[in-house]
Amino acid sequence: MIFLGDPRASHTALFWMLGGLGLAQWSHLVFPALVFSLCGPWLWLRAQDLDAMTIGDETAATLGIPVARFRL
Repeated sequence: MIFLGDPRASHTALFWMLGGLGLAQWSHLVFPALVFSLCGPWLWLRAQDLDAMTIGDETAATLGIPVARFRL
């Protein structure tokens, strides 16, 4: 799908996916920084619950996590 569009856009996308940061600008980090600053603390506080949920619902419930409420 990338190569069906504009050739310059596909070059930029491929360059970025291969790890090139030469065209990166600090102004592009405002939104990701805002989202991370709002979600990061919640994720940090709920890290153990999230780890337990990756094992499975039954195991998480056994560990005392209210699975249905946590999914909400």
